[in-house]
Amino acid sequence: MTNAFPSYINDYRTYVNKLPLAQDIINILSENGVIDKNPLFYLEYASLFENNFKFKNSTNKVTLLNIAGFLCYKYTLLMDSTLDTETKHITLALSNIYLEETIKILTDLFGLNNKFWWLWNSRKKEFYTASKIGKTLFTKKNVSLKEYENLCDLKSAMGKVAIDSLFILSGSKEVKVYEKLIDSHKLFSIGFQINDDIEDFIEDFRNNDFNFAYYTFVKNSNEITNNINDLNKIFYLSGTATDLYRLSLSYFNKSKFIAAETGETKWLEAISGKIKETQSAIVAIEQYLTIIKTRVSLKENAIKVNSFEYSFNQDSGIEKGLNYLIKEWEINLPEVKHIMILSNLEGFQNKESVHTTDIFQRGILTNNLIDIANNYKINISKIINHEIDYLVENRNRDEIGGWSYFPSVKEIAADADDLGQMMQVFIKGNRRNIIDEYCLTSIGILLEECYHSKTGGIETWIIPKNNRSDIQKLQHEFNTNKWGSGPDIEVMANFLYALSLDNYKRYKDFIEQGVRYIFSNMHEGFFWYSRWYYGWLYGTMLCVRLCLELFKHNSKPDERYYETISKIRQNIIKNQNEDGGWAIEFNGNSDPLNTSFGLYTLMLLDKFSEKSIPLEKGIEFLYKTQNEDGSWAATQFIKPRLNEPYRSRVITTSYALNSLTLYNERFITQ
Repeated sequence: MTNAFPSYINDYRTYVNKLPLAQDIINILSENGVIDKNPLFYLEYASLFENNFKFKNSTNKVTLLNIAGFLCYKYTLLMDSTLDTETKHITLALSNIYLEETIKILTDLFGLNNKFWWLWNSRKKEFYTASKIGKTLFTKKNVSLKEYENLCDLKSAMGKVAIDSLFILSGSKEVKVYEKLIDSHKLFSIGFQINDDIEDFIEDFRNNDFNFAYYTFVKNSNEITNNINDLNKIFYLSGTATDLYRLSLSYFNKSKFIAAETGETKWLEAISGKIKETQSAIVAIEQYLTIIKTRVSLKENAIKVNSFEYSFNQDSGIEKGLNYLIKEWEINLPEVKHIMILSNLEGFQNKESVHTTDIFQRGILTNNLIDIANNYKINISKIINHEIDYLVENRNRDEIGGWSYFPSVKEIAADADDLGQMMQVFIKGNRRNIIDEYCLTSIGILLEECYHSKTGGIETWIIPKNNRSDIQKLQHEFNTNKWGSGPDIEVMANFLYALSLDNYKRYKDFIEQGVRYIFSNMHEGFFWYSRWYYGWLYGTMLCVRLCLELFKHNSKPDERYYETISKIRQNIIKNQNEDGGWAIEFNGNSDPLNTSFGLYTLMLLDKFSEKSIPLEKGIEFLYKTQNEDGSWAATQFIKPRLNEPYRSRVITTSYALNSLTLYNERFITQ
C-alpha cells in the first residue's frame, strides 16, 4: 500500500486535468492492494445520493466527490488503526496523505470561504468525538443502546460529507430531503457498525477495543473464556450473533423506509444490498448451528454396534492409531459423516433440508484400511468386509447405478469419483464380482456418453447425453447452474486408476488418452490443484499414482512423462516445510493430512530407493503430531462449495497410518 501513493501524488494534478478520472485512480489503488475488501459502494459514495441534487457540470464534480469520499474513507480506517504502536508512524503518515488529497479535491470544488467548510469541521469534530466516546464505553459496565447508536452515527460522520457536499454544490432548498438522507444514513451506519462488530469480534477482543457484539455477549453469557477459539464458537452457539444480525436488519429496514421517501434509487440499492447480505449471514449461522447440533447428536447418541478384538501395543504410534480407528468403527463412525444444509431456498426439492452422508468417506477409509492391513500384516478382514457390504448396500438403485455423494438429494447425480473409489475397494478387497454386478452400467455411460474423444477428458457426473429421465434432466440442470460440469482432474485420476486395476487392457485407450489430458492440464509448477479438494497434494498424489500404473502396463510410455515425474518429485521435496511436514497451500503451516499425501507420493515415486531425509522428516512430523488417543487432527479436505470444508479426524488418521505402515513395511521390517 505504501508504494501506491508516490506515483499517485506526483501525477495527481495530471489526473485532475483529465476528468473523468475515477477509474484511473481506482485502477492504481486496486493494483497496489489499497482497495482490498472495501465495500464497492465506497468507491462511488457521492453517486449514491446525487439524484436528489441537480447542478451544472454535475458529472465531473460528483466524480471528484467520489474520489474524495473514498480517500476520506481510507483516512478514517487508518486513523482507527493508529492504536497499533508498531505501525503508528506508518498509519499516521498514510492517513495524512489521504486527508491532504481529500482536502485538495474539496478546495478545488468549494474554494476557501464556502459555508461547506463549517460542515466539514463539524463532521471532523464528530469523528474525533467518536474516538473519545469509544474509549469511554470500553471502560463502562453498562452501555445503553442509545449510547451505541450515538457512537455509530459519530463514527460515520465523514460519510455524511458526501450528502453535505451535494446539498451545498446544488444550492438545493430541499432541506427536508437533505435531513431525511442524513437520518437514513445514521440508521444505515448503525446497522453497518453492528455487522462490523460481529465480524471483528475476535480482533477487537484481542485489541481491547469497544465492540458492541462482545459487550452484548459478555452481558448475556455466563460462559466467558480467554480461549479465543472457544469464545468465538460460544458467541455463535449462544445465538448472540444471530440476534445482533437481526438487530442490524431492523436498522437497515428503517433506513430503507426513510430513503424510499426521497426516491434516491442508488442509495436504496446500497441499503438493499446490505439487507440481503445480513439475511444471508443469519441463514448461514442458522445452518451452521443446525450442522453443529446434528454432529453433536450423532456423537452423543453413538453406541457400540460392532466389536473387534485385537491386542495392541500402546507404545506403538501405528497401533495407537489403529486402536482409535477401530473404536470409531465400533460405534459406526459418527465422526466421518458429512452434514450439509441443502434447502428449498437454494432450489432443492427434498423432504429434508439437513443431509448426512458417509459413503464416499467410508470408501476412502476402507481403501486405506486394506493398504494398512497389507503393509502392517494384520488381519482386519472383519472390518473390511463389513465396510464393503455397507458400500454395496448404499449404492444407487436406479438404471444408472453407481454411488451419489449425497444419496438423499435427488438433484445430485452419481459421479465418477465415488465410482472409482468403490471399485478400488472392491478390487483390493478381493470382491471383484461386485464390479461386474453393479458397476458396468455406470462405467459404460461414462466412457460412451460422458467421454470427450478429442481431448480424452471424462465428465464427473454420470448422466446420459440422450433420453434423460426427469430426474436426470433435473440433475443436469443443477450441474450446469450450481455444481458445474467436469472434467475434473483429480476425479479422472481416481476413476482411471480404478479402471487400470480392474482391466488395463480393456480400458487401455481411455486410460492413456486420459493420462495425456491430465498431464496437459498440469500446473506449470509441476503439480495439480483439485476442484473438489483443498490444496495441491491430494490431486498430485492421485495423478502420480495413475501415471505409475501406466508405466507398469506400458513398456514404452512417452519419455516426457519420466522427465515430468522427476520434476514433480523435486517440487514436492522443495515445498516440504522445515518441520518435516507439508501444508494445504505453499508456504502454509504443516498439517498431518497433507503430510500424509506428500509422504505417500514420494514413496510411490521412490519405490525402490533407500530411505531419504525428506521421508524421515515427514515420518517424524507425523509421530510428533499424533494425539494421545492415537488420532491425528482433522484438516480441510473436501470442498463441496465455498467456505464449507469437510474435515475428519478418522480420515486424516487413516491416511497418516497408510503412509506410516507403508514406510514401516518398506524400510523398517525388511
